[in-house]
Amino acid sequence: MGTPLDEIFDSFYSLIKDTDFYKMEEEDLYKLTKVYYEMSATRFKECKANLELIQDEKGVYYTTDKLTLEEKNIIAQGMIFFWIETKVNYNRLMKNQINTKDWNNLSNANVLLRLTDLLDIYRKNFNRLRKAYTKRYNDFNGFN
Repeated sequence: MGTPLDEIFDSFYSLIKDTDFYKMEEEDLYKLTKVYYEMSATRFKECKANLELIQDEKGVYYTTDKLTLEEKNIIAQGMIFFWIETKVNYNRLMKNQINTKDWNNLSNANVLLRLTDLLDIYRKNFNRLRKAYTKRYNDFNGFN
C-alpha cells in the first residue's frame, strides 16, 4: 500500500493557517483538501512514484506508490500554491463586485497585492523543488 493521503494533508495543514477550515465539516474539508492534492499531483509530472489514489475498504485514500519525504513535501508545497491561488481568485472576484472606493477603504487592494506576491513566491518554490527533484534523477526536460 502507498502513502496515506492523511500524511500529506497533515504536512499541508501544518504549513498553513486558515480559520475557514475550522468552520467546515470534516467531510467537506477532506474533499476540498483532496482537490488541492489532485491539482498538485497533476502538476508534479516528474514524480517517479505513481501519485494516483486508491481507496481501501474503510474508505481511506492512499497513493498507489509509497512516497519519499521529498515527494510528500513537493506535493504539500503545490497544495499551498493552489490554496493561495483560490484566495487570490476570490479577492479578484471581490474587486469586480464592489466599487473602487469601497475596495480601497476595505484594504482589499493591499490584501490582493500581498496574496499575489505570496502566490508568486510559492509558484517559484514549487517549480524550484520540482526542478531539484528531477535534476537528482538527471531527466529534467523543463517546465510548461
